[in-house]
Amino acid sequence: MRCLLHVAMMVLALSLVGNRADAAQDYPNTYYPDAERDEQVYGVELDSLFDGAQDHYFARFPKTYDRARTYPVLLWFHAAGKDDKFVGEPNMLSQISDDYGLIVLSLWQRGDSWLGDQDDEQPPKQDIEELVNQLAVRYFVSYVMGGGASLGGYVPLRLAQLYPEKMHVVLAAATALGVAGSTGTEAIYQAGSDGLLDEQLIYDVVGTDDGLIGANRELDGRMAGKPYWRFIEVAGAEHINFWSDDWNGEHGGGWKWLAAGDTTPHLWDDIHAWAAAHPAISQGHLEPTPGWRPPSSADAWYLTDKVLAYAGRPWPPGPTPDGGGRPDGTASDRTVGDRVAGRDGGVPREGGGAREGGAVGDGAHPVGDGGSAGEGGKGGGGGGCHIGSGARPRDSVAGIPWIIGLGFLGWAARRRARGLRIW
Repeated sequence: MRCLLHVAMMVLALSLVGNRADAAQDYPNTYYPDAERDEQVYGVELDSLFDGAQDHYFARFPKTYDRARTYPVLLWFHAAGKDDKFVGEPNMLSQISDDYGLIVLSLWQRGDSWLGDQDDEQPPKQDIEELVNQLAVRYFVSYVMGGGASLGGYVPLRLAQLYPEKMHVVLAAATALGVAGSTGTEAIYQAGSDGLLDEQLIYDVVGTDDGLIGANRELDGRMAGKPYWRFIEVAGAEHINFWSDDWNGEHGGGWKWLAAGDTTPHLWDDIHAWAAAHPAISQGHLEPTPGWRPPSSADAWYLTDKVLAYAGRPWPPGPTPDGGGRPDGTASDRTVGDRVAGRDGGVPREGGGAREGGAVGDGAHPVGDGGSAGEGGKGGGGGGCHIGSGARPRDSVAGIPWIIGLGFLGWAARRRARGLRIW
């Protein structure tokens, strides 16, 4: 009987280790290897908590970042068929972050996953919600913006429909609505008809010669007249990223991303107006989904030490260092962060995010024990399970090395199969 118990425990250990997520780790920016050194762009590789799939993103904080103050977050998504060249570009990330006072996360989002809509999968959606929840409890976040072109415009629009309390401003260009196989378009249409998108500021900019113009006009038909809906047709334009520095450089916005040029002249005025009309959001602090609990071990976080070096929010929440990030009358006209919440800048703490302990709220990467085994009570009497020399183990703890060893072999085999390093 004891033999069967040990075998069952080993099988269970192998199963758990084979499916657990690995801790988030630094991800090399292969297109721009000097981005971290020169532009403070940090690559993060993670394993999904929901299906184990690998993903990565690039993070950039404003150079004047003060972790005691409150900032909007921009989630940036790439178009279909694009690679890290289009999400890890340091000039884009640093310019957006510094000019507009935003924490920017540029997401690979599993390549061309369409948030799982083409295969009716939930984990890609759950990963984004999980990431936003983790950001909410470790940083002072006011509201969340999402942007991109084509697929990169579809994703934040779909997130606004799925998680309206987590996606407040959508900046979509050449939005890939109505693409064959994507199940989310009808859900977005219905949300527009039902008034579920009325309080989000949504920009949908599309060219009149874009093959997707019809699908975007369909959404406009359901959203027209809503106070924060901005539908812009660009005469003669095809499938173009209207947020890019190339486009803005040729159309009155300067060579900058997300500029208020000739195509979107009121972009930042609209964002500021929306923020002023929603003070509970723009001057408050984003909270995680009700019932969500922060991960208890480092392996379950989607944030690395380098990214957590900028974390300033304690959890559970208490009084904030700056009195809640409310306007203090010293707002600068330079950034949306400054203009919305009176932020006067600052610098992140020095160092690479060295751990200061295991608590979630101490500004350090939570470590936890991951529910360590090996401290269980002693087993009862009986014949035991004879291993190797035939000597009976004194108690159930004797089987732990076998469980750990076999569990490690399972973990190593899984990583080798995925082409990842073991140590």
